[in-house]
Amino acid sequence: MIRNKSAFTILEAIMVIVVVGFFSAGIAPFMWQLVESYKLIAGIQETSASAKMALEWMTREIREIRTKGGTFSSYLDIDTAEASDFKFTKADGTSVEYRLAGDVIYRNSDILAEKVSSLSFDYRDSDNNTLSPLPLDSYNRKKIHHIVVSVGFNIKEETYTVRSYVVPRDIIMQ
Repeated sequence: MIRNKSAFTILEAIMVIVVVGFFSAGIAPFMWQLVESYKLIAGIQETSASAKMALEWMTREIREIRTKGGTFSSYLDIDTAEASDFKFTKADGTSVEYRLAGDVIYRNSDILAEKVSSLSFDYRDSDNNTLSPLPLDSYNRKKIHHIVVSVGFNIKEETYTVRSYVVPRDIIMQ
């Protein structure tokens, strides 16, 4: 009995295609989940890096707030102290304002970070008591010793917050 070698090869090829098809159908949901996980993690890393960079920038400049006043009573040169709006003058005389508008943090009129869900400034006195009510009046702005800055961002219904505790250099030097 002589076999038809080409017919046997075609049957084998069809069997291989069917097996690979079943294998692919079984692994496809797993691969889809891997791709979605990668996209989620990449989004978290990108947004987190942006929020951390913005927080680092704000922290660095807040440390440079200049002081005003005399020998016995110096205070920080702060013009606005609100929950998500903070305006001050740095030691070099530059005026800086950080504010949240929509999902964007602005430094003066420049965009500092996007895709932000919250920005909050918590103003504390030298005993670590929260100063209130916001916006702080000029009397309470003179009591500010340090500031807690928080930046929040949302990714896929999860909220993440990065926070920094900032004491201006001139306060430390007193």
